[in-house]
Amino acid sequence: MELFSILYIRKGFVMHKFKYNYMLIILAVLIFTALPIHILATDTFEDIINNKYFMKFVQQEADRDNAMAQFLLDMTQDYETAIQNVNEPVYQSLKDLAESGDAFNKTAFGILAYKKGRYKDAYKYLTQATDSGYIEAEYYLGMMYLEGYFVNEDFNKALTLIKIGTGEYFINILYSLGTEYYTGEGKNQDYEKAFKIFMSAAQKIDQHLENDDRFFSGKHAQAFVGIMYLLGRGINQDYIKSKKWLLKAAEANIPIAQTGLGTIYFLGLDGSADYKEALHWFEMAAASGQPDAQCFLGKMYCEGLGVTQNYEKGVGFYQKAAAQGDSTARKSLNYLYENGYVTNHDIDNR
Repeated sequence: MELFSILYIRKGFVMHKFKYNYMLIILAVLIFTALPIHILATDTFEDIINNKYFMKFVQQEADRDNAMAQFLLDMTQDYETAIQNVNEPVYQSLKDLAESGDAFNKTAFGILAYKKGRYKDAYKYLTQATDSGYIEAEYYLGMMYLEGYFVNEDFNKALTLIKIGTGEYFINILYSLGTEYYTGEGKNQDYEKAFKIFMSAAQKIDQHLENDDRFFSGKHAQAFVGIMYLLGRGINQDYIKSKKWLLKAAEANIPIAQTGLGTIYFLGLDGSADYKEALHWFEMAAASGQPDAQCFLGKMYCEGLGVTQNYEKGVGFYQKAAAQGDSTARKSLNYLYENGYVTNHDIDNR
């Protein structure tokens, strides 16, 4: 069974977007010093790209092979690609600006250097920016300590910096980072680091945050902690601790946590099997479309485990899981057909 295909958990939160697009504004200053000063009296990315006079001038400069102007145009289309395509002259020009500029410029250049993998420069300018109280630089400096880029890896210091840099979004950011390390999407897969990050987020969901939707990702983090204890990923397998964390998330209606908790009861991993409890949690998860739970219910009804045997209901659950690509559900439907338990008509939707 494709149990605990954690990708079924959607991140639900995206990385907090800072209000200002620092690089665009700095480039604007570099390119448009010849323009009337009121053209620069703006502080948002939207203001910049919606200024037709401004963008017309950018295009003219780009047509004259102005590398800065072309970079600015590229950034309005695809920020990350533009960052990666920064050439050395542009990089050095921005570095010069950061060297002589304020914390605003140092933050922008530090972020650029970080994204370019030039961590010595990133550390220098981000540190200078944080020393001046520029909290937006804290996040990227924290990531350097988390990854061990140019500095010794220091998990606690990393989280302290990331928390300062992200404020009320901290728990959501931790969850997002944890999923990246868990799945290997955007980061090198690292279960141990993922577990530490998820646990940090899970533990911060205290009583006064329980019902605050802004921190709901913390409940997803608790689900991950429970699943990782259950599977022994990044931490020693521990069914008792798994059950504790899964219950917290399951009660918050996190489907994968409900499925995990149902699995513990179904298999009797913490003692003896309890089909009644397993059925309860599987039904809750299945109602949200969780395919692993649907597959378990298919098995319970087809085999009469804790319920009255009912092939029609069992096949129905298998079909729902199979429709979502669950290979175990498909194999189960094929087995039921080949052994005469159901007709071909019963599994048309497989």
